[in-house]
Amino acid sequence: MNRFVAIALAAGSALAAPRLIPEAPSAPPYVYEPMAAQFVAGPDASKPEWSPSGRYIAFRLNAPDAADAEPPPARVVLWSRRTRRAAVDWTAPWPKSDVTQQVWLPGSDMLLLGVTDDRTEIAGGIVNRGNMHILQMDPRKGAAAEIASVWMGPSTYLIVSPRGPYAVAFSGGEDVSKAVIIGPNGASNPIDLPTGEYNGAWRWSANGAALAAEYHPYAKSPEDKPASVWVELDARTATLKLNVPKPTAVAEPEPPVPPFGVPEVRARYTGPFGAQPVHPLWLVETGGAGPEHFLLHPDGHSAVISPRWDGVCYLSDGMLFVRPLVRTPRTEYMQRKAAAARKAASENARQIGVALRMYSDDYDNQYPLPGDDMKVRVGPYIRDPDIWDAVGGFHYAFAGGSLKGADPAVTEIGYYDVPGGRVIAYGDGHAAFVAGG
Repeated sequence: MNRFVAIALAAGSALAAPRLIPEAPSAPPYVYEPMAAQFVAGPDASKPEWSPSGRYIAFRLNAPDAADAEPPPARVVLWSRRTRRAAVDWTAPWPKSDVTQQVWLPGSDMLLLGVTDDRTEIAGGIVNRGNMHILQMDPRKGAAAEIASVWMGPSTYLIVSPRGPYAVAFSGGEDVSKAVIIGPNGASNPIDLPTGEYNGAWRWSANGAALAAEYHPYAKSPEDKPASVWVELDARTATLKLNVPKPTAVAEPEPPVPPFGVPEVRARYTGPFGAQPVHPLWLVETGGAGPEHFLLHPDGHSAVISPRWDGVCYLSDGMLFVRPLVRTPRTEYMQRKAAAARKAASENARQIGVALRMYSDDYDNQYPLPGDDMKVRVGPYIRDPDIWDAVGGFHYAFAGGSLKGADPAVTEIGYYDVPGGRVIAYGDGHAAFVAGG
């Protein structure tokens, strides 16, 4: 049996769904139902991220490490949900490269990569750490292009605006400090910054188009150290302003919180090969007295919800999957759920009714007593032993003994409680739903 299938069969016990705290006071008006899983890539995928539109997923693909080989070059893929294929598949041309940053431009499907080429050299006492290459992955063009490059100083990083389609690549050191402003279409504009120590507390303006930072000019001695000043980069005009007032900190916009989550869960599954730890992924609602929950995968991790709440991607054994989510009005979902419960209960009740008749035929037309262990007595006549506990559990309601003198077609043997009533098993083997119970 497939390992995941075997683990999934234990979902009712070892993989019990968690509850998310805190809960909303009432159930949300919609239920987000997961559809069948879609395989994306593997078996060496990692670090999946949704694009702001939810149309693409970016992830890394790293070849398996060999003990006697150099680490493989960095590889990043943009996968399209519409085509279910890679829109861009990029591999670094530099050996020993590493993707140190992977960020989306807000309001677009443009992915920016900060890739170091790790070409550290020491010459004449000067350390050359190589460069950080800024690449733009454009799914519309199906390609990745280098749009800027900065030398790897002591402080080198890529800063993306939280509100506008702008980014700044910064490289700072004692001898030189530079910035490259990146615009919405990939245009880059290098700017020389005053040399000094930048404390890293960069602040974007409220409109997301200007970036300010505090820096301390270098001094020949501690006694000559001048006071810190603030500088501002205007991303729209690619200009630098010195000695600007200290900007007011602006809180970054918080994305809407979905009415469900995929919490990290730890469990143990005991199967044919002994006990093993598993990490089931459940989609769990955050509201209502009895929140709905769906098992996404019996053993996975790194689940990420799409910005539009219409999908969840996750990893399992190095493979990347997507489960599309369909938003359904809660009333419609509950009606379908109730109908499915009645159908399942009816099929199970018929099986139990027939099994009890077979038992009675073998035991002088006698039925079990209410205190008897039904699973033991009637178990040999049941194909699926799980039906006793399915749909809330079967309740044996007959007093035992013989049906002699009674009409089997109207004699109640037992029932399942289902939404809106009960599904009753009768002595002749048929089952029927009775509203209201």
